[in-house]
Amino acid sequence: MKNDYRRAIHLDFHTLPGIYDINDFNAEDLAQVLYDANVTYVNIAAECNLGFCYYPTKIGVVYPGLKKDLFGETLRALKKRGIGVSAYINVGFNNANLINHPEWCVSEKDGRILFPEYDQVRRGCLNTGYAEFIKKIIGEILEYDPDGIFCDCVSSSVVCYCNKCVKDLTDLGIDYEDRQKVFDFYLDVREKFCREVREMVGNRHVFFNGMLWDKDYEEHIEHECLPTDPTWSYEYFLPYAAHARNCGKEMTYMTGRFQTSWGDFGGIRTKASLENDMYDAVSNGLGFCVGDHAHPARALIKPLYKTIGEVFGELAEYEKWTDGTEYIAEIGILSDVISYDMWKYMGVCRLLSELKHDYDIIRSSSDFSKYKLIVLPNETLIDGTTKVKLRKFLDCGGKILSTGNGGLTFDNGGFALEEYNEFLSYDGKDTHTHGFFRFTDDTDPDYSGVEWAMYKPSVLMTAKKGEILASYISAYFDKHFDGLYSYFYVPPEKETKYSSAVYNGKNIVHICFDLFNAYGENFLSAHKKLAEIAIGLLLPEPQIRTVGLPKSARVTLTGKKEYKLVHVKVDYPECKGQKGIIEEHTVQPAGAKVFVKGKYKEAFTTKKGERLSVAQAGNYSVITLPEVVGYLMIVIK
Repeated sequence: MKNDYRRAIHLDFHTLPGIYDINDFNAEDLAQVLYDANVTYVNIAAECNLGFCYYPTKIGVVYPGLKKDLFGETLRALKKRGIGVSAYINVGFNNANLINHPEWCVSEKDGRILFPEYDQVRRGCLNTGYAEFIKKIIGEILEYDPDGIFCDCVSSSVVCYCNKCVKDLTDLGIDYEDRQKVFDFYLDVREKFCREVREMVGNRHVFFNGMLWDKDYEEHIEHECLPTDPTWSYEYFLPYAAHARNCGKEMTYMTGRFQTSWGDFGGIRTKASLENDMYDAVSNGLGFCVGDHAHPARALIKPLYKTIGEVFGELAEYEKWTDGTEYIAEIGILSDVISYDMWKYMGVCRLLSELKHDYDIIRSSSDFSKYKLIVLPNETLIDGTTKVKLRKFLDCGGKILSTGNGGLTFDNGGFALEEYNEFLSYDGKDTHTHGFFRFTDDTDPDYSGVEWAMYKPSVLMTAKKGEILASYISAYFDKHFDGLYSYFYVPPEKETKYSSAVYNGKNIVHICFDLFNAYGENFLSAHKKLAEIAIGLLLPEPQIRTVGLPKSARVTLTGKKEYKLVHVKVDYPECKGQKGIIEEHTVQPAGAKVFVKGKYKEAFTTKKGERLSVAQAGNYSVITLPEVVGYLMIVIK
């Protein structure tokens, strides 16, 4: 990339009228604080989400009472110190201009233009004159020669029923009562706007926050995730990172210093908490960005930037090793959804992370040959093209783990691959409200002899041959109300002819229920155990194994030709009420072992250069870990 986006600050500057001393804002002071904090790139506001401009615009609305070129002074002060700058503009929200142009507002079918879920903010419709207005604002900003443009709140999920949109829909013969068709129409409108802005911006950075990541109008991704805000949480990061890795773009993890969410002026997370997020970024091969909200009249919070400087200083040391490396995944999770609908993959990502497997979320257009195992979660239905690719994948030695109706044809008429029909009979959708399973292997006293809840029944199947890993246990009755009693408590009854999990003995395991989402909602250990058994059969020698590390630890592998990096992260959030909070680092005692497949002769830590013992055990190199405080990066050669 043109500028170093790895140690970035996203500096929100959304300022309501009434800040009488805004002209006291000191750009040189701000720039020096950022420079001293090892910052390499900053997103700063040219126009905020209230629609106020912080420079002498000829088109928009200058912040009331502002008498200086706040944006221009800040940009020049930052660039003088070698810090890259993208100009922030909020494309979605713009009260200052939309107040006077209600015809430019996104409208719901009932005519509503104020959105209470966004604190009564007006959203601009890019199918009206608003789009030309925003492009003129961007044209003004480009005269300052920023390194990029950050377009916020473009949002691929919005629909609009304003007069202009309804007229265009009608003229095109599109039924505006069909919300999906309205969504598709307005998505095309937004994408046309993005491409026009991309052309305006030229070879500078541009990012459209809220749009799809796999489009050609932006060259990098800034993944926004404030883990202490329930909109995101700590569960949000992994599936989105796993998906973005396959978009062919550089990606930065944008966390925030806030204890709650954006605009939390008085909330600062602990250093350990920010470091945890940095460790997540590094161990997933991403850059790192901290979101802040600048006080509109005073200096940046110097104790905060002392902390950020220390975190970024540590990150700079890691970059000596991470430059040019890539995340190494051996499992591909086949996805059927767009990039801003990844929540359904939280369960599978968490489960695989707890089992210490490295994975990507992939599309049917991805290169399957990169992976040893492809996972087909529930609702991953297979078309003709994907069927051909999966068969080639199996023919070349690949393995498949499917769950629920994953692997079925789009009409749910049966499994797409004939290989399934050799060992399974598909018996249709499971219409029961409750199902249970029992492990057939009775050697593990923690799991044998128990009827475990599925929580999410999906399909019925009968094993023709192969190894039955779990039998299907029916319930006495379905959950219902008979007019007198509510049949709410549903116990297991008896074993049936059906199976819950079957291994074909070679390269496929199918589990009949939606195991991953069931785990993501309920975290039943038996679900993880079933997945562990299935993956163990399909990947008997995974690239990473561990002994002595807890399930909460994460181990990932990145690298390049010259060496590999083993990332061991033992930090995890403490549950406080409804929030996950990190106040201090977790300490993992010395003695745990990481097994890395391959023959490696040396291993040492990047932080202290401490040499670690490397032993050989079969096809693995065994590294004995020292004490780990939060995180450890190990170079192996």
